[in-house]
Amino acid sequence: MNTRLLIPTGLILGLCAASPFAQSPEAPTNVPATYSETVSNSKLFKGSTLMGLEIRSLERDAVCATVEDALIKQDGCLGGLIVSTEEGPDGLVILPLDVVSIHGEKRMDDAEEPRPMVHPVKSAVLKVDAKKLAEAPRLVGEDRDGPLTNARWLESTSYFGIESNDERDTESENTRDELAHATPFHRASALIDHEVLDDSNESLGEISDFAFANDGDEVRYVVLECGGVMGLGEKQFAVPFNALEQVRVDDERTLRVPVSAEEIENLEGFERWPRKANSRLFAKADHRSTDKES
Repeated sequence: MNTRLLIPTGLILGLCAASPFAQSPEAPTNVPATYSETVSNSKLFKGSTLMGLEIRSLERDAVCATVEDALIKQDGCLGGLIVSTEEGPDGLVILPLDVVSIHGEKRMDDAEEPRPMVHPVKSAVLKVDAKKLAEAPRLVGEDRDGPLTNARWLESTSYFGIESNDERDTESENTRDELAHATPFHRASALIDHEVLDDSNESLGEISDFAFANDGDEVRYVVLECGGVMGLGEKQFAVPFNALEQVRVDDERTLRVPVSAEEIENLEGFERWPRKANSRLFAKADHRSTDKES
């Protein structure tokens, strides 16, 4: 049965903002002793370490939610988390990243062991009262695993008091309906292990992880694993998120990067996670994309 989804015009304002949130809850002024072994000033985090992360409430220093997935916007920003809660009705909650304080792993400086460029996520603190989380709107049924619509996203941001600074003209009912049903997010769980094709639509490798910035929540790059046999001899490359092309091949949606397998084969991958993407390789990719579009 098709049910028409009616969204108040006010909720539609602010879709696809370059800076998604104009206001957000204030950061906690203190952190429980539980986090004495973590730091919040890490520059880059490993995206896969969000999965299964326990979020604690500040007022009780107790686990209030567990991260099940992360949401990456089309523009490459990490927008929010999908969590299961310790209290409240069954279902998952969309948690905007603005209401969570993320902390990376603390490492001692050692001259013989350089500080890693990218840190695992080790802990997180909820910036709002845990009771508000327990009463938040739920993702149930097909929404739990299916594409996340703007309507669902706006329902959550409105509930948590997150306001957008972008105002778009949505005069017609059809436009409002299309925007409400649009799905402008990648689920991180679907991105990781996703096959990536080369510019000839041949299998190049798969995405094993991604790195995102603590300041600004930008996904700096995805980690592309290529080559190797049974996990041996694989090479890793830092691919800019915007270099991933969503294409349809044999009636299936997949991801492609505009480089050849030969170029990848002749380059060294990274051993330590870098601070930024491989600009040497993907500067060529960006140039090719421009040529194709023109």
